Amino acid sequence: MESTKRPSNENKPRPTGVTVVGVIAILGALLGLFGALPVLLGRPTALELALGSLVVVFSILGFAVGGGLLFRAARGVWMFAVVFYILSIPLGIFEIVAGDVTGGMTGMTSLTGGTIRTLVGIVFVYYLMRPGVKSYFGGSSSAMKP
Repeated sequence: MESTKRPSNENKPRPTGVTVVGVIAILGALLGLFGALPVLLGRPTALELALGSLVVVFSILGFAVGGGLLFRAARGVWMFAVVFYILSIPLGIFEIVAGDVTGGMTGMTSLTGGTIRTLVGIVFVYYLMRPGVKSYFGGSSSAMKP
């Protein structure tokens, strides 16, 4: 006999917003790679190299977040996603600042990508902290109620 317990949320339907966040995380990871790799493969300045490397790392983590949100309803996935999006906010701000410094097409890409990354980070952290979403991942939503 198998003694493993099934997660309590296995039979709960996944909130539509969680699916949307997961898909956007994967698409954002792809866009991040497509935006960073040409910069890294060219002759980047030290700032462009640092920024491009961070974007590649965050893109790889973005694939993990997206896949986790789409295929695992575990508390650890939720925590990883929240931390990921909290950390993406300062990265987005760094991209915006670096875009002003580098200028040109690289600067415009950083400015656009940084703005999107910052706004998505704020919206997704807010969404993932909602009581219904937290409870889907096995978190307590009672802490959020008055």
